[in-house]
Amino acid sequence: MAASTQPRTEPRTGVQAFSQDIEHAFQTYLEKESKNRSLFTAADRSRYRMCLEEPDLKPQLLFPDKADQQRFRNQKHDAITNYELDPQSQLYRTPKTAEERPRVVACTYDSFKHIVHAHHSVAHAGISLTYKELVRTVYGIAREDVKWLLKHCRVCLVNRKNITRAPLQPIVAEGVLERVQADLIDMRHQPDGHNKWILHIKDHFSKFSMLYALHSKRAIEIADAFSLFVRHFDIPDILQTDNGREFKGALLIFLKRHGIKLINGRPRSPQTQGLVEQSNGVVKDKIRKWQEENGSPEWAIALTEVVMAMNRQHHRSLAHNMSPYEVMYGRNNKERKHKVPEEEIIGLRTITDDQIDAACREDVNPSQAIENTGITVDQFCTELIPREKHIVESDSDPDNPLDFGSRASPPSVIDDDPHSADEEPGPSNLEAENRSVQSSNHMN
Repeated sequence: MAASTQPRTEPRTGVQAFSQDIEHAFQTYLEKESKNRSLFTAADRSRYRMCLEEPDLKPQLLFPDKADQQRFRNQKHDAITNYELDPQSQLYRTPKTAEERPRVVACTYDSFKHIVHAHHSVAHAGISLTYKELVRTVYGIAREDVKWLLKHCRVCLVNRKNITRAPLQPIVAEGVLERVQADLIDMRHQPDGHNKWILHIKDHFSKFSMLYALHSKRAIEIADAFSLFVRHFDIPDILQTDNGREFKGALLIFLKRHGIKLINGRPRSPQTQGLVEQSNGVVKDKIRKWQEENGSPEWAIALTEVVMAMNRQHHRSLAHNMSPYEVMYGRNNKERKHKVPEEEIIGLRTITDDQIDAACREDVNPSQAIENTGITVDQFCTELIPREKHIVESDSDPDNPLDFGSRASPPSVIDDDPHSADEEPGPSNLEAENRSVQSSNHMN
């Protein structure tokens, strides 16, 4: 079903982070109380824009007073030296080095919009991370201005908590994927459909995280998720876990086959799993904020947005305050050019199972099948992810979203009993392969 083009009129069901009263109070603060002298007024920004559009304009034609004429000359020199215009006459601060890029110039009446956008981009992180995200693209807003506004964020106030941090045992890693830590986040108190657990895998060197929604904490299901991590990134040298029974069995066979050393920490001891245990609290906190903001009890669909926000945050423990994404890939992650209108997202969620089933028939061309259902390829692929439907492992081209292969993965078995993690009802493909390898080694 195509996305609706009608504007959304009903109010959001989630918590609005900033009310209109806060927006008006922030505007008053900037105009009367803020000590920020770099922030433009609307009149100043218009005058700078005029200086760049008409560089030969004489101040005598605009101002009869000599003091105003001199002030205009100073602004004109500053505008030509430090600022530039884009084709849409948007004013930008000229970068000083080759590593920097032009930053849009904020003024008193649009600073609120810029700060809120940066705060949402880092999933309601703190003042420091929001400010670092903001100054990458915006010029003129001071840290104190960001601090004033974030103190009034409703989502952050609702989820604020006092934490007594356990002392962490220092673990030294000298490179990416030298050591990764894995832990399970228990979401059985708030299941999302069949999903009741989150597997959190974190690289110790880069602080790069990956999250996987699981139906249960059976070893075979964790092994399948970890194999996805290996396919996407590479084989780590060391996998560090706690002593949970779920990190044995099929996962242990998988690790030995690929030469990955397994290190077990003491059970229920956060000190040995300090990095990932601390990050688990960040994951839960960001999920709560996402649910508050979107008015939804679901969390599996939020994992992508949560982990992207975590991986783009700058870390004081990393060199030059880099982000985990920069350390892992050697570059900044791509900016989201524009926010998808919410009515389009609502339209995506109205795609029916019948449409997806029709598009996945094996006797028709996938592109033609999707076109016949009346939905776009992007809508179809977007809908596959949150529903975890028709996930296929094949030797087909992984870069082609329409090449689904020929074998659909069997449905995962849900283990409601946390004490039966080792009781696996039936052999999966990975288990059958492990038994075949063991039989062959025994015969040799």
